Amino acid sequence: MALEDILSLNAALKFIEFVIGSVDKADDTKTVGQLRREFREKFNHDLHPLINQHFGIIRLIPLMHMVQDRFLENTVDGARIKAIRNAFAHNTFSCDESGYTFFPNRPNGATVRISYEEFTPFVWRIENEFYKGRVTT
Repeated sequence: MALEDILSLNAALKFIEFVIGSVDKADDTKTVGQLRREFREKFNHDLHPLINQHFGIIRLIPLMHMVQDRFLENTVDGARIKAIRNAFAHNTFSCDESGYTFFPNRPNGATVRISYEEFTPFVWRIENEFYKGRVTT
């Protein structure tokens, strides 16, 4: 992952923290435009759109914790998310115009590739499996 990608990802995380903090503390009259201006002034950074490939990577973080519950044990999605978690831990992943690539740090490990088109269904599948039977109405 290139330095500019890491900086953009860090800026997106800072913006999310800033927005959540503002929602907690701001009065009801503050607009989204005002929040954007305050962020630019405070961090001196123009933010790229949040709904892009970097925000997608952020969506993987809770999934990595979910799989510790072992609900995906011995499944293809379980193996993929464990490989993704390993790539995150060793900073061996990248994204380009075709999607995400998560590289193994072990000789026998598998490279996991996820296109942007298959990313959202992948995330939803894991989330739905996790919450199946856990949510009661």
